[in-house]
Amino acid sequence: AGEPDAEEEAEPAEEDHHMTEGTEEGAIAIISDVDMLFDYFMGDAERGASRNNNNVDFIMNLVENLAGDKDLMTIRGKDSIGRPFEVINDIREKAAAKAAPQRAKNQQLMEKARQTLQEGQEGKDIGGGLMIMGQSDESIEKVQEIEKEIRQLQREENKISRDQRAEIQATINGIEWANMLITPALVLIIGLLVGITRKIKTAAK
Repeated sequence: AGEPDAEEEAEPAEEDHHMTEGTEEGAIAIISDVDMLFDYFMGDAERGASRNNNNVDFIMNLVENLAGDKDLMTIRGKDSIGRPFEVINDIREKAAAKAAPQRAKNQQLMEKARQTLQEGQEGKDIGGGLMIMGQSDESIEKVQEIEKEIRQLQREENKISRDQRAEIQATINGIEWANMLITPALVLIIGLLVGITRKIKTAAK
């Protein structure tokens, strides 16, 4: 038998994938804050695990940036936009402005009554009540009338607050009902118009 050829005995050389020099520019990120991924600094459990300091967004943006994908960075980098309930705030402001004159009037009357009570009384306050000393029956009756007037003004003030809250809630309820009914009503109207149009076209044929 003949000897095997040297070429058949030689094993194929493995490809060398080692790179001594990069073909593209590299990037290195150095983070000095070692606690940034600690749970306490990433989210606030007391407020529904809301994020603190956007550490999660920072890491995700960093990974995507190092990987060469920067499309989502602009989206995550946007600050949260506050959208206050401007309509509800306007309703509250209008209700407060409507009740303001009566409130101011009641406050003036209560302040005047308290001053009159303090100037005319000769006694001391005991447990929330007034003990009159050295005054005539007429003076005592006057003091009691003033105290009654103050209590009445306080009840009117409470009533104004209740009416104001009721007015605000009624307006909010009206807006909620309108929002719930507008879309179904539009769909119903469009459906009726489409049905009538088709019926007219069918009858014309």
